[in-house]
Amino acid sequence: MTELMVDKAKQLVAMMKNASNANGIFSRAPHSISRAALAMLSLAEKPGSDPDDRLARAAIAIGMHPASAAEGVRNLFSGMTLDALATLRETALRPIGNSIPRTPRLVFHLAAGNLFVSTLESLIHAQLLGCANIVRCSSGEQQFTALWLDVLKEVDPEMAAATAWGWWPHDELEITRNVAREADVMVAFGGDETIANLATVTAPGTRFIGHGSRWSYALLSASDLASETVARERSEALAYDLAVYDQQGCLSPQTVFVPSRASITPQKFAQLLAESLRTLEKDLPRRKLPLEALAAQARWRDEIALHAVMNNATSTPVPSRPADDFLITLRDARFHATTSPPTDRTADIFIYDSEEEVTSALLCRRGRIGCLGAGEPSEWQSLANDLRSPRLCKLGTMQRPPWGWAHDGRPPLMDLLDFQSD
Repeated sequence: MTELMVDKAKQLVAMMKNASNANGIFSRAPHSISRAALAMLSLAEKPGSDPDDRLARAAIAIGMHPASAAEGVRNLFSGMTLDALATLRETALRPIGNSIPRTPRLVFHLAAGNLFVSTLESLIHAQLLGCANIVRCSSGEQQFTALWLDVLKEVDPEMAAATAWGWWPHDELEITRNVAREADVMVAFGGDETIANLATVTAPGTRFIGHGSRWSYALLSASDLASETVARERSEALAYDLAVYDQQGCLSPQTVFVPSRASITPQKFAQLLAESLRTLEKDLPRRKLPLEALAAQARWRDEIALHAVMNNATSTPVPSRPADDFLITLRDARFHATTSPPTDRTADIFIYDSEEEVTSALLCRRGRIGCLGAGEPSEWQSLANDLRSPRLCKLGTMQRPPWGWAHDGRPPLMDLLDFQSD
């Protein structure tokens, strides 16, 4: 595997040293990617309706429901129009003063293990710049990288051939080190420990871009709970953010902050959220959970229930039903969790008395936020600034960032570029 991947990296570098190859791929990139994006969107129209459905097969292979995978494809590719792609690249490649941008020849991607959207987004950013690419896929998600390259091959075989992908264990660092030595840029996704380890094997002269752990949160104010009509609208929007991808992405809300004093009580809002999640389940079924995910939800539910008993709670701390394919829990500032809330459609509702309690709960995540979703984003702008959140958006759009958004607060193409001054 070591020799195979390193040889492939060297071949791709040699390919991009050929000016006609590199220039041709670069000039065609916006057109080819936009056409391939349309082809991906066509696959997402009726997932699972055709026995030969490539998207459904890829989803099932990674334990994802085809409907959720199709939603991910729509969220990622719907913004990849020719104009949007061309504008993003043109903006990134503008000179800064007397400094001229220079694109890398080879980008080495170490893919996320939790959600295919991040991997494809990173790869397409580099493809848009006309780069060759090596992708080290996660053990559980190789199908969507292969699917994208198959679709791209139908549109632009040469561009597709400029990307190679494979898998090898994390602990085989010699392969990673040798491939990184051939690359100009290495982009990695993973937990903080993984990112720290990978940074140490990056070759001198190779730029390292690490995307570590991020946390996202939903924020509701009294105005969002001023009436049942408004509260129901917020619950429907929040249900989508919780359900799509089963909270596997860095933009998935981990905790929902709800005020204790409003026309609609936290308990009533929890009921509305449960209704919204049950309705959404028809269109976006939850994945089949492994035993460890079920155990994590059970531990969290028991911990919340125990806290309620010890504090003489007057309302039920777990308003969801045992048969529900989601978990809703209620807690307040007195509850100090020993673990983070689980994923897979867990709505951890934190009841707060003042905005200072929200700030206090989130300050430990300063600079580590993925997204803040709110019913009225303008009401939370000051908190977003204090936490250095790269996104502040309306509920219902947390999982649908615009194409070209600033992932981790950085313009998407700029970190890939070198600049040369006279």
